[in-house]
Amino acid sequence: MELFVGNITTTTTLNDVINLFRSFASKARFRMVEKKMENGNRAYYAVADFDSDKLAAKAIKRLNGSIIRGQNVIIREFIHRSYSNERRAVNWRDKPWNGPERRRNERRNKVQAKQRDDFDELLESSQKNEAKEKTGDSFSIKAYNNMARKF
Repeated sequence: MELFVGNITTTTTLNDVINLFRSFASKARFRMVEKKMENGNRAYYAVADFDSDKLAAKAIKRLNGSIIRGQNVIIREFIHRSYSNERRAVNWRDKPWNGPERRRNERRNKVQAKQRDDFDELLESSQKNEAKEKTGDSFSIKAYNNMARKF
């Protein structure tokens, strides 16, 4: 298993990383990586290659969050990344989609109804009642079915 040793400074050397793993150093191989980012910055990290997965898990548990040259290092399993998403076929963009259109029901395409609570409804109805009382033009009495109605 390979371990990622990240959040290290530009001045960190391979010897510093090996000293951090001093109890595991004889059972692992180490290498430093300098990666140039798209924005021009450089990222530095180390990779520790263990033959035993148990030993690597023990090293993660024991050494994650340790300090090298004033920085808390991050130690986790190294994940190989590739340029493209390897779950798709190589020519996936050229293939026509023959399934149903699934994007119609996505949350981003739905019109969301304005959420209202009971207070808004009471406030709105009381404002309407106040407006009717001020005009005095209409009179309304509502009752049960077996009672008389006057409109």
